[in-house]
Amino acid sequence: MRADATHRFEFDVVGRHATFICLARTRQEAEQIARHAGAPVRLREHVPLGVDDGDGEARQMLRDDVLFGAEWNDDVAEVVSMLDHVRFTGDAMSIVPVAFLPASEIAARGLRACDCGRHGRAAMRMGLLPVESDMSIVVTMVEDGGWQAHLVQRHEDPGQVDDLIEFGWNRCRGSACEGLSLDFLPGCSVWLVAQLVLATMRMVGDLRPGELSCAAVEHRRRGHR
Repeated sequence: MRADATHRFEFDVVGRHATFICLARTRQEAEQIARHAGAPVRLREHVPLGVDDGDGEARQMLRDDVLFGAEWNDDVAEVVSMLDHVRFTGDAMSIVPVAFLPASEIAARGLRACDCGRHGRAAMRMGLLPVESDMSIVVTMVEDGGWQAHLVQRHEDPGQVDDLIEFGWNRCRGSACEGLSLDFLPGCSVWLVAQLVLATMRMVGDLRPGELSCAAVEHRRRGHR
């Protein structure tokens, strides 16, 4: 897993009055991230990150979060690793609470077994069933170097939506999306994105350790791509 940025890079976006900011280890990495975010850039400045800012501070914040003990280490690693993939490829990532549980627990938690037939058989041979996801979060990196997360639920709880809006989520402005969105500042650390995404998954999806699934998904960008 990477997510070990050491410098903050700031670029002018060629042909526009705009700025692209990201965290990376080298200028070459930063320019690659900019290309995949759809921004042709010209370097303005780069500064070393101290131990109290950038990736280091955000990583420590997540490790100190009382909501995420050692049992969450694998989930944190999976989310952060996939966010790094998004930074370097321009893809998006989809996160859903997918778990294999006994039928009795699925019923007790008000969940539904998934019958799509695309899941592996190993867990099923042990008497476990795949759980059908009622929500998902898609995360993309945007052209200024920030991040955007979209939360879509099959059945929204109005009270829960109000809590999420207080938490920083907003109604999506695009007509094609009926969910909620959360914007992150340019140059935001993948560790902070991971923390807020995981906290939302716990709040909305009753996520437990080992129950999330991350996957890269194709994402077509507008503008410079």
